[in-house]
Amino acid sequence: MIIAAALRAFTKAGDVRGTTMKAIAREAKLSDGAIYKHFSSKDELYRAAVVEPLHMAMIRAMDTAHLTNETVGVEPVSLAGASVEDLLTMSRDSVIALTLQLKKMLPLLNLVLFGNPGAAQAFYKESYTPALDALADLIRATLPADRKHLAETSARMYFGQCLAFAIALRLDPKFDLDIAAGQAAQLRVFGADLPQVG
Repeated sequence: MIIAAALRAFTKAGDVRGTTMKAIAREAKLSDGAIYKHFSSKDELYRAAVVEPLHMAMIRAMDTAHLTNETVGVEPVSLAGASVEDLLTMSRDSVIALTLQLKKMLPLLNLVLFGNPGAAQAFYKESYTPALDALADLIRATLPADRKHLAETSARMYFGQCLAFAIALRLDPKFDLDIAAGQAAQLRVFGADLPQVG
């Protein structure tokens, strides 16, 4: 109850500095003292209400990316032998899954990245970078030996693309994720030299 109220208060203010313990207590319908019985500081409450859930969401997002790669029954080491249709399906499904995960994370990402500079640095080092490194490892397993060095950049491009889609999905009622994910899949599978696909 306190954590949910804190999240609402932080979200309303848009940052940590603009949120007071009094505002959190008011949102939770509790006294200031009741809040301090559970949390010694606003920073501790911010970590519990915003940073930790975002960290867990990043882990779930990377798990989603990994699981969607397994949905077509193709092991990463055997992707070279997968059919074009399997590759397109796997790529499209992974873009959609990660985009939907990121859409849920947008309010927390906003609070962490723009609401508290100290938390942004810690989140980048403790959650964001390790999650992208794990994604790069997953991608590396699918690449031929002469292209393994591209995994880190590929992971960041993939994540950035899905983040851009998540923002569009949230803010643009005309944005069609199915079309965008299909086009992204074609770019990932064929690169810039796109053949006409049915």
